[in-house]
Amino acid sequence: MGDDFAEWADLYFSTEGSNLNKEIPINEAYNSFIFESNTNEKHWNSKRFNKALRAFCENRGYIFNPPEKCGKDGHITAWYDGKTTKMLYVQS
Repeated sequence: MGDDFAEWADLYFSTEGSNLNKEIPINEAYNSFIFESNTNEKHWNSKRFNKALRAFCENRGYIFNPPEKCGKDGHITAWYDGKTTKMLYVQS
C-alpha cells in the first residue's frame, strides 16, 4: 500500500472526511489520491489503486465493496454525472 497511500486514505476515509460508508466514484477517489498525495501518476494504475484500497481496508478493519452492494460481476455501478460509473464503498 505504501505510506503516501495510507496517509491519503486515512484522511479520505476518516469519519470527518465523510467518504466512509457511502458510494464514491472510483475515478474521483483515484484523482483525489494522485492530486492530494502529489504522487506520480505513471506509477499508479487502476489495478494498483484497487489493490492498495483492499490492503488499506483489511489493515484498518474496514470492508471494501461489501457483497450486498455489488452486482453479479463483483463491482458497484451507479448512474453518476450522466453515465454509468464504477463506484467504491468503504464500510466501517
